[in-house]
Parts: sequence; C-alpha cells; structure tokens
Amino acid sequence: MISKKEWNSLKRTHQHKETAFVSAYINSPCYHLITRFLIDKNITPNQVSISTIFLAIGAALAYIYGNFIAGAILVQLVNIVDGVDGEIARIKHLGSPYGEIIDSLSDRVVEIVLCLAIGYGVWHTRGSVLGWAFSLIGIIGFLGGNYLTELAGARAGREVLKKSWKDLKRLMKFRLNHRSHQLFIIFVLSLLGRPELALLIIGIISVFYSALRFYQMLPHLKKTSQEG
Repeated sequence: MISKKEWNSLKRTHQHKETAFVSAYINSPCYHLITRFLIDKNITPNQVSISTIFLAIGAALAYIYGNFIAGAILVQLVNIVDGVDGEIARIKHLGSPYGEIIDSLSDRVVEIVLCLAIGYGVWHTRGSVLGWAFSLIGIIGFLGGNYLTELAGARAGREVLKKSWKDLKRLMKFRLNHRSHQLFIIFVLSLLGRPELALLIIGIISVFYSALRFYQMLPHLKKTSQEG
C-alpha cells in the first residue's frame, strides 16, 4: 500500500467532487481506503467494475434464500466499490469510452439481478406476489432514468442534455434518484426486512425525476427543433 503522504497527494491532484449525500459522506471514506490499497496493484478500472457483478450475485443468492441482512450488507458493499473504478481511472489516467460502456453495462446487470432476486426472495419467503410486482417497478425505476438520458442525448444532442442537467441540479440540490441513494435505500430497508418496499420507492422516485427532467428538457428541445 502506498504511503499516506503519497495517497493524499494523489487525492488532491485527482480530486472528484461528489454531489450525492451518500457518495460524499458514507461511501467515499470507504472507497478511498479500497482505492489506496489497489492503486499500486495491477488492477484496472474495468476489473473493478466487473467485480461488482460478482458481489451482486452474492447479494442475489442471499435474497433468494431469504437472508435479507446478508443481502443488505453485500448491496452496500456494491455501493461502495462502485466508486473505486472511477477513482482508479482518474488517478491512473485509464478512462476511456470502452471503460464507460463496461461500467454502465455492469451497473445495469447489477440492478436487474438485485431486483429479480429480491422479487423471488420475497415471494419465496412470504408467498407474496407483491415481491414480483415491486421487482418490476424497481427495474423500471433503475432503467427508466438511464433510458431517458440516452434517448435525449441521441435525439437532441449532448449539449441539450448538459443544459437540462444543469437546470435540474439548480432546481433539486438533493437528488434521491442518484444510484448511490437508490442502493442505500435497498440497504436500509433490507436491514428492516422489507427490501421490496425499497424497489417500490425507487420506482416512484425515478418516475418523478424522469418527468421533472423531461420538463426541464422541453425548452431546449423546442429551441433545437426550431433551429433545425
């Protein structure tokens, strides 16, 4: 492991401002420790991204067998490790479009696996079909916002996307639809034995923010349409 002095120097040079509460105050102190341990090892950001899938599979097995507390702990571990790949990429200058695709795909796999496992686990342990219903809502919640972002970027261009994003950040300082918040909601409600409620909450929050973001995009979309 590199020295504390070297690590502090690297952090200052490649500092990344976390805007989400959970990432900034709960996750970052933990993933800084992991990054410091891995930074001088032959570990790539893509390997870290893919490792979150295996952690998610472990969480999924815990949910499937009805061990919601073990599932919660592994979900929060996924949440923490999720910040390591980006930090390693910044410090080692290994960022690339390919790496962004791997990161995005691994995130989506993790989210779908967790939702399906929670749905099955709730159905299997309680016999409640609501587990499956909330599982579907959770998948829509996780994927909906990302789909809207990519659709807007493809149809209207990245500049429109950036402008609408800035407008939304000015309007909403605290974003519950941030991925770190979504996973933390699953963590907390899983500890309370109700992981399916987390998926319902994630779905509702996602629909709200997606509608709000689309509303923020409208002026920019209209302007782009008129200019075209």
